[in-house]
Amino acid sequence: MRSASFALITALLLSGCTSPASQPVPPSSSDRMVARSANDTLAKLQALSVQDANALSALNASDNADATFKLDVADFQAGTPDEGVQNVVYADYLTALSRAQAAGLDNVLPSVNLIDGLAKQINDGVYARLELIEEQDRKADLRRKLYQAFRAAYDAHPGDAEWQKLVVHAAASLQLAGENPTLTPALQSAVKAELADFAANPIESETTGFYTLNDKLSQIFQADRELHRNVALVDENNQPVDSALREAALAGSVMASDTALAHDYDTVSTFYQKMSNPLDAFSPTAIVALKPDNSWDDLAGQAGARQALFAKLKGALEDGMNMNFSLFPSSRSVETALFAKEQAPGGDLMGLLIGALRSGQVTMKPGADSGFYQYQEYALQALLEPDKGLEGTKVTFGDKYMGRLEEAFKTGLTKARETQVKQIGIGPEPTAAILPLQPKLFVEPVITVYKRYGDMYDFLERAVLPQ
Repeated sequence: MRSASFALITALLLSGCTSPASQPVPPSSSDRMVARSANDTLAKLQALSVQDANALSALNASDNADATFKLDVADFQAGTPDEGVQNVVYADYLTALSRAQAAGLDNVLPSVNLIDGLAKQINDGVYARLELIEEQDRKADLRRKLYQAFRAAYDAHPGDAEWQKLVVHAAASLQLAGENPTLTPALQSAVKAELADFAANPIESETTGFYTLNDKLSQIFQADRELHRNVALVDENNQPVDSALREAALAGSVMASDTALAHDYDTVSTFYQKMSNPLDAFSPTAIVALKPDNSWDDLAGQAGARQALFAKLKGALEDGMNMNFSLFPSSRSVETALFAKEQAPGGDLMGLLIGALRSGQVTMKPGADSGFYQYQEYALQALLEPDKGLEGTKVTFGDKYMGRLEEAFKTGLTKARETQVKQIGIGPEPTAAILPLQPKLFVEPVITVYKRYGDMYDFLERAVLPQ
């Protein structure tokens, strides 16, 4: 059993040991290529999960029907092979496995951390390639069209402060993407100031995650983050900000007058909402959809009309959204919505989230409009409640093991958020007797996690990749 386990773990590691994003793949390649490594690894995980499930289900027969099996983390014992591998941080899983094998340790299972590490590499690679494809096929052209539309309106209304803000954001994004739009001296000065302000906020502007792999990805990161910059529609007293409402109304009027531009915008926006989650602020096309009965001219010229727009926006605010306008909003998440509403004791945001998930205050279960990130979070949530999953009928977890799974949740969520760094804005004890039986497991028995990862990749293929 031990040699088979080591062979299995090694095969899993080798199947995903290189990040696909680090390999030069031209954006013109077939879109379906991006999911191949995910599908290959997923097939292995599904097979392993079935073996685990069968191994546990087989014990339901005859006298073992009521048996449950407990997993816990054993203390290291002095003078045993375990002692030589404790409290050691290894460079990678293969090194750790080799050391464990040399120490003669038996019953080594691929952990959910290992599998989550593979998923991280796959997800970074898939997202990076799709980013490059989306940039080439649609988004670069959309940036140019936004700038051209706002510039035409600004030229027709010289000196208008809100039109200038829209032009400046669009031009700054173009420059960060490596282009050089023709600007008047006044606009050049305004764009220079905007870029300086953007650079002065490293949380917004500093490239991180897989976007550091090459210059093009870094440009995409910064250009999109510039478009993400929010305009607050309310002040600190929750009162409407008229200039911000006017800026939003002007952007909406451009979309309303150019249906082709609005279609292109919504196509790109939908891609990011499917890859991440629904938007966390109001977009230009959302302004069109929520426009009151007032004309666009009235919304541009009359504060009273903009009050009517404000009322419509306030009524449409969804959980997890902010009362902001953005040329291209970022996405919301369960945790950012929670953190916006509640203060974490001692600043422990992760502890606040875990407590809310375990209490049922919030859930990461995907809804009809959820994206890829929500599916990934829902898979990880199973680590906090293994008693509620498929494995819960046969396996119980000791206190130390539950602590280990909680740590796996924390690291898994951190990895998931890093992949999404550009787009995301930030049980009862069993009553059955525990019998001294040992099922033959093939991976760490948190089957619900693997099943939900399968659902996650199924969503990616169904909702994002071309058919």
